[in-house]
Amino acid sequence: MKIKKHNLFIPLFFIFLFLSCAQNVPKLESTRKSVIFEYESEDAFPIARLSFFVEADKNVRRADKILLKNEETQYIWELKDLILFESVDRFYCGITNIQAPMGEKIPSGKYIAKYFQLDGQEKEISSFLKYDDKLYSMNYKEALEFFNDLILIKKIAIFDENNVLIHYGEKESKFETVRGIWNEYNNANYFYDVVFIKGNDVILILPRQNVELEKSLNED
Repeated sequence: MKIKKHNLFIPLFFIFLFLSCAQNVPKLESTRKSVIFEYESEDAFPIARLSFFVEADKNVRRADKILLKNEETQYIWELKDLILFESVDRFYCGITNIQAPMGEKIPSGKYIAKYFQLDGQEKEISSFLKYDDKLYSMNYKEALEFFNDLILIKKIAIFDENNVLIHYGEKESKFETVRGIWNEYNNANYFYDVVFIKGNDVILILPRQNVELEKSLNED
């Protein structure tokens, strides 16, 4: 079964760095994967998608596609239009919006990723995804309570009125209030709180919050 990815209008929290060409197929070192749960409102159940990247020892500018297979369900996703980026001398390619078939949940378990270059060369790597699918039936407050005993890493993504990401980083104390955000970025229009659960393949993107000047000026 081949499943095509959907093009969703969802902000991507990555800095893209396109790299010079390489002649040899890179060695695949590991994978980075997360089930991303996005919440449109306080009471809403999440929309889920899978982010999957392979990590290589050489640049991946010649990447063509990745075939991603879940061993349990035998579902296969053909990943095209790959995102390429570099971090700490490692190179990554993948996408952030892999969807499950309609009405189903993103399958956990073993995944096999086949990386293909433009010249036809390929490499393969396996990975294991583990998460609790009970999160599908929780709002974001219930999800945060569910992970209460674990370490939560909180970040913030701030956008301007043109939907351009102007800041992404740790949720510092200066960003705890709307006024604090506006003081740092007076062109801020809205933001998302992003929560990573340490030791879990899960990311929570909390509901969008607007940066309103009138509200910020009334805060102490």
